[in-house]
Amino acid sequence: MDYWLKSSCRRRRENRHRGNHDYRTRHGNTQGYGIQISGPFPADSMFHGTAREQYDVAICMYHDQALIPLKTLDFWGAVNTTIGLPFVRTSPDHGTALELAGTGKANPESLINAILLAEEICSWRQKP
Repeated sequence: MDYWLKSSCRRRRENRHRGNHDYRTRHGNTQGYGIQISGPFPADSMFHGTAREQYDVAICMYHDQALIPLKTLDFWGAVNTTIGLPFVRTSPDHGTALELAGTGKANPESLINAILLAEEICSWRQKP
């Protein structure tokens, strides 16, 4: 699999002055897992169609790097997940829409997708 790390240009400029701690933290120890990690890359150029053909997963370090383009691509069906936690965390990629509660007008697609993704991640974690 080809995993790409995204980071803002501002963060990359800061890293030049602080060393490579953030780079090492994001890349972690992937040796022996068949994982290729590249980046960081600016979020404003990583989500168009041609760029998305080049990777399987975009790992974003900041909320706006991922959710703005993701919501633009698939507002109703997109799912947000946090990796690296000791538990599975997924959520719909939209607000609570409290004004729609009980009206029958809310679109449940993202919530359903979040539940299905959580189930899939749990099944991965249970494999030996």
